[in-house]
Amino acid sequence: MKRQVAANRIITSDNTEIKLGVVELDDTIVTRVCSLQGEQPFTEWIGGTITIKTADGVMHAYKDNKMI
Repeated sequence: MKRQVAANRIITSDNTEIKLGVVELDDTIVTRVCSLQGEQPFTEWIGGTITIKTADGVMHAYKDNKMI
């Protein structure tokens, strides 16, 4: 299932910080990370900080140490 989630802060796997960012997911795999550009349709606001971690070449998103 594809979905988009937005948060106040996104920390990427290389420790880059994006303020007001969007993470696009395909099931639990991150397919894209970008800055939030205005109101985007079908985007779920979860607030707080999302952390992107890479394992075996696959990126996953975490909120409060739980996979999104």
